[in-house]
Amino acid sequence: MDAESSPSKRVPLIHITDLYHPPQDPDDQFDLATIMALPELNLKAVLLDVTERFLVAAPAGWDVARDPGAVIATRAGDLAGESFPIATGPRQPLASDRDDLSDQPGTEQAAIRLLHE
Repeated sequence: MDAESSPSKRVPLIHITDLYHPPQDPDDQFDLATIMALPELNLKAVLLDVTERFLVAAPAGWDVARDPGAVIATRAGDLAGESFPIATGPRQPLASDRDDLSDQPGTEQAAIRLLHE
């Protein structure tokens, strides 16, 4: 690693993505790989922006149930020899622009807590 890509010179980045396993669309894995490959970026965290409709199987076999992509992000970090926190956000969209999600279970606020940290 040269001086230009030393951790102190790299731009800190929090990646917010709708990454699922299995994939819901093909771009999210490439986005993460690109971010990790760019030496000028310092990936600080991955926040998984998931929605209920992609986590459950659609009727009549149109789609499959998915998990948030934590396993994909973790494996990417392992392969690159990097470690960064990964957290999942709420499964339901905000009710309004003033919604602070305080009525949602704590398990769905992990990404919010990580972002605040």
